[in-house]
Amino acid sequence: MAIRYPITLSTTEPNNDVGLLKIRQTDQDTQTFVVTMTENSSPKAYTGLKPFFCAKISTDLGLGLIEQEVDGPIDSANGKLEYTLKPTDWQNLGRHTAYFSFRRMNSDGSFSEQFTTRDFYYNVIKSVYSDGITEVKTNGSTYLWTFEDLKRKLDEYLAAGKSDWDEFVNQNKEILESLDPNGELLNQLNDLKTQLDEATNNNSANINDEIMGGIRDIFEAPLFDIQNQLESRKNNINIGHITDVHYVVRSDYWGPFPAASYGLTHLLNIGAISDKLDLIISGGDNADENKNTKTEILKHHRDYATTLDTCCECPIIIGIGNHDDQSIRADANKVPGTDFLVTNAEFAELYFQKSSRFGEVRNGESNYCYYDIPNTNVRVIWLDLYQSPETLDKNGILKYPRTNTTVIQQDQLEWLANTALKTNRDVITFSHCNIKGTIGGEPTANVYNHDVLLQLINGFAGKTSGTLLGSSADLPVNLDFNFSGQTGDVIAVVCGHQHRDDYLLQSGINYVITAQSVGRDNDGTQYWYTPQEDSWSVFSIDESTKTVEILKFGRGTGLTFGYGGEN
Repeated sequence: MAIRYPITLSTTEPNNDVGLLKIRQTDQDTQTFVVTMTENSSPKAYTGLKPFFCAKISTDLGLGLIEQEVDGPIDSANGKLEYTLKPTDWQNLGRHTAYFSFRRMNSDGSFSEQFTTRDFYYNVIKSVYSDGITEVKTNGSTYLWTFEDLKRKLDEYLAAGKSDWDEFVNQNKEILESLDPNGELLNQLNDLKTQLDEATNNNSANINDEIMGGIRDIFEAPLFDIQNQLESRKNNINIGHITDVHYVVRSDYWGPFPAASYGLTHLLNIGAISDKLDLIISGGDNADENKNTKTEILKHHRDYATTLDTCCECPIIIGIGNHDDQSIRADANKVPGTDFLVTNAEFAELYFQKSSRFGEVRNGESNYCYYDIPNTNVRVIWLDLYQSPETLDKNGILKYPRTNTTVIQQDQLEWLANTALKTNRDVITFSHCNIKGTIGGEPTANVYNHDVLLQLINGFAGKTSGTLLGSSADLPVNLDFNFSGQTGDVIAVVCGHQHRDDYLLQSGINYVITAQSVGRDNDGTQYWYTPQEDSWSVFSIDESTKTVEILKFGRGTGLTFGYGGEN
């Protein structure tokens, strides 16, 4: 039976008189602090902040500070939370000093403390708990760990979208050495991991059978057709582009259940011809589920990224669209804070941005990047046009929700001017939405710095130089560029977002919109359970003739155009 301790903690009063709190060791997942925060006797909101439980363990063993993220129910607007004590919180008998800390996540994934409650105290009383306890010093503090704790850390590591075994071992080296001083267990685990990796590699071809029954019969004929088209173009550069999959588990908007969940099988389709491709771009609006919990949407993104990564035999780049982060909750429902939001740091984990797995070049862990097709003169640039700050307005609502706001900031524009576009290679760019002032009209309600981006692209195409100033006071831009003497051409500027195919030649530059993969048009027309349910493109580039063919899978009509003065 759960034991709940209702307590009120102040950020301003000198003492928190919470009464006598007795916590018995090993009463795991049953003892919960039900906390109300106050400031000057009024509820203290912490919207947009992450709460942590901090405990100063008794000093007779030299024990230090424990910090745990609060993962229980929270009501940030009313200053309430629940924290269930974990084994690390009762490591030693006696009186413990504790408080709650409220922190904001920085752009690099670290946290900055904003405020804390005053101290309170709880007492840990004796139990028969004794076997399997180990004392470990970490970051200057002493902890007592069990194998259950190590398993919990591994579960949390995997749940965060991480999968690097060596990284996990290094991060927890002291704990492993204390639990396994001779290294026998670790050696066995490493051997087991090697066996699992080999099994995974041997069985990766079977993923088609594991994702919703695999490639469906309705797609066999169109797959055979596009494979034949690619075989006759095998000397070209072939770039796959799948966008607006809108993978959901259930949605009344995109289509009837379970049809709307078939987005993962669309990834299998493009994966089936990936051995004939040089690169695949997943162009945003990958997952789209706004009714479930954040844990569920993170799982959907993880399923999406893992499926694409596993079924493809060529490099992949996964971009962010306006539907991916659940910011519709701030835009449409005015939900305060960011607890529901898939953050930039989480996208970096989910979409493999923390390392250059295929040789792509990023700006730190940015979503935007470029990739040079080996043994060619072609550079592919992914533009992140949803580079939205996680800033709150005066009402505590997300100020730049991706769902209705497209943003490109100074750092990305500088990277374009000084790195990505400082090349003599021919360049093709992809982004989720169209650039304002080109094809497709207004991309969304709020647009920031598209004017600067368009001038930069025109400057590269015209081999010019100059200074660019943004028109936004909120997100200012001021940068110089110089493309004089460069020889690269703009092949095309490609996007999705509009859920249709379209083409425009403007100022000598090819602008292309490709249709959505999800089996529903904007007017409500649905294509579920037909060969037209899926749609994606292959950009087949012939460098010798400076010609591009767009090969279509499923819905849509192909297109041919030239570039570099040939169009």
